[in-house]
Amino acid sequence: MSIPSGMLLEKYSEKKMMTAAFSVAFFGSLILALSPNYLNAVLSLFLIGCGMAILQVVINPVLRTAGGKENYTFNSILAQLIFGLASFVSPLVYSGMVSELRGQEAAAGLMGLQQQYTRRCGALP
Repeated sequence: MSIPSGMLLEKYSEKKMMTAAFSVAFFGSLILALSPNYLNAVLSLFLIGCGMAILQVVINPVLRTAGGKENYTFNSILAQLIFGLASFVSPLVYSGMVSELRGQEAAAGLMGLQQQYTRRCGALP
């Protein structure tokens, strides 16, 4: 996806490409949240990966422009550190959320999380 997104970046603005990347990743997440099964998980991971590849292609030139050429290396390493930290923490957060679900609520997917939250907090925010 990096090569096609680079070609699209030349045609469209950074803002449109970032919006498209977040939309693709959100759509991938939504597919898995609404219907959790194996095929949707594979499709979801593909779409999320496509969105992240587009973001990577778009963010690197924007980072150089926004932070200045003299700070680009530091900003790039800091961004990679944040992405790495997020990919380390996200499985821990997910396993904590899943371990809270019991019985039939685990099969309910997103609705099970909502029911669990409602029981604990009394109402949705």
